[in-house]
Amino acid sequence: MNVLEKILEEIEEKRESLVDMSDDEPELCDVEDWYDEGVKAGRMKAYLDVAETIRSHMGEVLDMYGKRLIDANALDEEVRNFFLAITCNPKQATVVKECKESFRRMIDEQPTVYEANDWIPVEERLPDEYDGLVLAQVSGKPKENITLDNALELAVHIPREGWILEEYPEWEKPNVIAWQPLPKPYKEGRER
Repeated sequence: MNVLEKILEEIEEKRESLVDMSDDEPELCDVEDWYDEGVKAGRMKAYLDVAETIRSHMGEVLDMYGKRLIDANALDEEVRNFFLAITCNPKQATVVKECKESFRRMIDEQPTVYEANDWIPVEERLPDEYDGLVLAQVSGKPKENITLDNALELAVHIPREGWILEEYPEWEKPNVIAWQPLPKPYKEGRER
């Protein structure tokens, strides 16, 4: 089970416990019961509960260099469903919208770290100017008697000029298929 699934499972458990607390309809959560401290206090409690659930699993993503710490779209959808289940009232759409927007901001603020072995197809994205030297997967003939087939080469991409491979700088139009940033250098004493 991945970290996101654990987070969503905990959120679902909290939602189910709120549904179980409903006096009138067991399958629905009574808005007044849930917001018994007022709309603002109820919203704040929801923010804190979900944030606490997310933070409780953040430590499980150690050494995940290169992975998005969360699946923002899946979490956003789950939060939307969570609040619809809590309010059970379409008239509370403003509250749900405000909560969703707040969570979306929290999600967007989480860092995206690109994985060292996560290849990025050139059709999807080219390196930014500040990426510098990258590892490129390349095929083609850099010289008459040399053929590369999905070879890994150190390369630089210069906007409006193209790719320059470290081993074959004279190769004018190498067929780069995908690339990835180089890993950060090892630092002695780094905790895992």
